[in-house]
Amino acid sequence: LGCAEGCIAREFALAGAREVLGIELLQAHLNVAKTVCKDVPQVRFVCAHLDDYINSRESFVPAYDIVLALGIIHKLHNPEIPLRFAARVCKDLLIFRAPAKKYDGLIKSKFTDKKVNVPEVMQSEGFVEERLIAGVRGEAAQYWRRKK
Repeated sequence: LGCAEGCIAREFALAGAREVLGIELLQAHLNVAKTVCKDVPQVRFVCAHLDDYINSRESFVPAYDIVLALGIIHKLHNPEIPLRFAARVCKDLLIFRAPAKKYDGLIKSKFTDKKVNVPEVMQSEGFVEERLIAGVRGEAAQYWRRKK
């Protein structure tokens, strides 16, 4: 979610991923991503605002083994919606990174007062926290694994 210039998408594909989907709002980023990934046909990009992409889906079924949500959900009006979407389309591992500041499990939208309690949502969606890695600027990378 928020694939930027496609570098991570390319590496997933080169490592053997059958399908990689990158969703990105900024066309300039996608132009670079398409160039970076031009020789890896299993990579597909969608230019869309994540809220619009989620709203266009009729249902959410686990479709991807790994989902990355790195520093993106706080950029939307209601951060709970993209977090739940990421969890619902994830079969196994969701890697989530909170924005750079002291992380206490709560994420607040940059644009509204809406907040989401990440551990609460992830547990309610059937995940357990596998690992938390603290970053140098106070951010946190979390590895959430779907319960078997």
